Amino acid sequence: MDFLYIYIYIYIYILRLKPNTYNMKKFTQHLKTTLLLSVFVLLATIAKAQNDYFIKNDGTKVIVYGEQTSFGDGNVGYIDENGKQQWENEKNVKLLLVGNSVVISLPSKKNSKNKSLSFIVAFNDKYILTGIPYSGYTVLDVFDRDFNNILDKPVHFTIQKQHPQKYEDAKRTMLNENIFKYFKECPKLQEAMLNNLVEYKLAYAGINYYNCDNAPDLFTNKKAEKSQEVAVAKEEKIAVEKEYYLITTANEKKTIVGLLRTPEDYIHYYEKTGATAYSGLNILHAGKVKYVFFDDEVFMPFRNTNDKLYLMKIMAYDSKYILAKDNKKGTLYVFDRNNKLIVGGIKKEGVSGLLEEYFKACPELVEQINQNIKFFRNFDNGVSYYNCGNSPKLIEDLAY
Repeated sequence: MDFLYIYIYIYIYILRLKPNTYNMKKFTQHLKTTLLLSVFVLLATIAKAQNDYFIKNDGTKVIVYGEQTSFGDGNVGYIDENGKQQWENEKNVKLLLVGNSVVISLPSKKNSKNKSLSFIVAFNDKYILTGIPYSGYTVLDVFDRDFNNILDKPVHFTIQKQHPQKYEDAKRTMLNENIFKYFKECPKLQEAMLNNLVEYKLAYAGINYYNCDNAPDLFTNKKAEKSQEVAVAKEEKIAVEKEYYLITTANEKKTIVGLLRTPEDYIHYYEKTGATAYSGLNILHAGKVKYVFFDDEVFMPFRNTNDKLYLMKIMAYDSKYILAKDNKKGTLYVFDRNNKLIVGGIKKEGVSGLLEEYFKACPELVEQINQNIKFFRNFDNGVSYYNCGNSPKLIEDLAY
C-alpha cells in the first residue's frame, strides 16, 4: 500500500446494501435509544482495549472479539467469543462500533432506497458529515440530524499525485462549496481535512465522530461540557503535535512519515524532506538503528533466540527487565536493561507464566495482556512502552 494513503488498522470493504423496508424516522428513533457510545482514551502507556460490536435491526447487540471487523460480499465478518469466524448479513445490521469509529447504514444518495455503511466523520447541532473509504478515493455526504440527505449527490475525492497543485486547488474549492459551508464553526475539522488532501490521504483520514462546537451528542442528545480537539487518529494527531523519527547508531536523526511494514530485521521507512515533499523508500538494517519512535510505539534492536538482530516493539519495562514483542513471529521476549536475553520465543500458552515470573509487580500490564489473550487480540494491543512502577527511563532522550 502506498505510504501516503491512510494506514488502515481495520480492513474494511464497503458494499452497497439492498433496500431496507423500515421507515427512516423509526430507524433514527430506535437508533438513538439503542446506541451507547464508548469512551476511548489513547494513552502513551496502557490503553484499555474495547471490543467492537454491532447492533442488528431488531436491537440485538453482538460483541465482536479479535481485532478485525470486515465488510464484504454482503456480510459483516467477525470473531465470536469462541474465537471462530462468523458472518452476519449486512442487511440485518444497522450500526457498528469499529475501534473509535461509528458506522451506520444510511441512504447512498438523496431520494434513494439503497443504503451504504457510512462512517460518521463529524457533526454539529444541525448537520452530520459522513464518509465511505474506497481504494484510492473517498465519498463524503452531509445529512441532517434525522439522517436525511442534504446533498443532492455525494462528493467524490480521488487521491492523485499528478499535477498536485491543480489537484489541491480543485479539491479545496469542492470542499468549500459542498462540505465546509455546513461546518463553518469547525476550523480544526477543515484544517485536518485540507491537510489530508495535501498529504494525498483520504479526505477524512483519522477523523472520527468529531463534535463541532459542543453540539448535543447525536445519540444521547447530551451537550458536551467542554470543547473538544479534533478526534484525529494517532498518526494524524501526531502530524501536528509529535514528531516520529529514528536514531541511528551514528546518532543521526531521521524523521519518519511512513513505514512500508512493521520493523523486523530491517526498517523500511519514508522520510519527509520538505513541507509536502517526501523521500523515496529508505532501508536500514536493525544493526544500524539505536531506536525507532513511530505511531506511539518504540522499537529497539535485540538478538532473538537464534542470535539474529531484530527490531522489536518495547511493550513495557521496569527497573530490571524489558518486555518486547518479536513482530515477525508474534512471540514475547524478556531482556535485562542491558539488552541481554533472559527468555524468548514465548507463545500464547506461556505468556501467563512469563508475566507472573518477571512482571508480577505490574498488575495493570498483566491484566491488559491477559484480556488481550481472552478476547483473541494481539498480545500488545493497547500496550506500548509502558513504564512499570515509575522506573528509570529506558531511553533518556526520548520525550515519551
